[in-house]
Amino acid sequence: GIIPTDYGLMALRRRVANKLVISKLKAALGFDRVFVAVTGAAPISRSTLDFFASIGVPLHEGFGMTETSAFATGQPLGRPRFGTIGRPIGGVEAKIADDGEILLRGGNMVRGYYKLAEASAELWTEDGWMRTGDLGAMDPDGFLRITGRKKDLLITAGGKNVAPTSIEVLLQALPGVGQAVVLGDRRPYLCALLVLDPEAAPALAMGAGVGASGVAALAADPAVRSFLAKRLESDCNSKLARFETIKRFELLAEPFSVEGGELTPTMKVRRNVVCQKYAGLIEAMYAEAQE
Repeated sequence: GIIPTDYGLMALRRRVANKLVISKLKAALGFDRVFVAVTGAAPISRSTLDFFASIGVPLHEGFGMTETSAFATGQPLGRPRFGTIGRPIGGVEAKIADDGEILLRGGNMVRGYYKLAEASAELWTEDGWMRTGDLGAMDPDGFLRITGRKKDLLITAGGKNVAPTSIEVLLQALPGVGQAVVLGDRRPYLCALLVLDPEAAPALAMGAGVGASGVAALAADPAVRSFLAKRLESDCNSKLARFETIKRFELLAEPFSVEGGELTPTMKVRRNVVCQKYAGLIEAMYAEAQE
């Protein structure tokens, strides 16, 4: 008989899984007639992308702004590259400025803002590229990746530029962590405030080997701190440049919210409010290094 190769065996397993499980799951979710699925407006987690891809509905992540008349980049149909926002669409050019900002050029870019001459002038570079305000990188194939917002850029006491958003994504993937804010502007090193997620509290307690399950008790438990410190090193710091690593962190039980002032109505973190509200806690983290 014919012995199937590894590739042939994998293909066979996929066909069987699709017939017995995946096709039924797609039908139950109403995705059996989806031709193409697109996501945008806000960053999406890799786990979500992986899940939809596993059931045969790859999500095509794109990027755009009001100033770009909707989409400026998109993924190749059926061949999305996860972790990126795709490549510039037809008629659009992109490049990365010296300071890391994504710059765009094309016929779909606005000329400026109505009756706002100063803001309109700031939107464009002298050589005709539109500033997006987003920091990013471009791979050799032209796929763009957003690493943060230029206005959120932290500059350490050593003069290193740090985009906190990409680090916060890694921190929010730690067990039990729901929200994270990286701190360190004009400071010798980076610290972080980690907000525990009530829904993930049982899993965090199990991972840390403690009996407590409430977020307040977990935030105060030394065993939980030790567990998260180890995971922070393995899951976050190991993936970063030395100047980007988190040296200290504090755990919070109270989530950031719009009502509390830490979040905007569009759920973006107000870093200045967080820094003011937790000033004592933040200063204590930096004071430790001077003791």
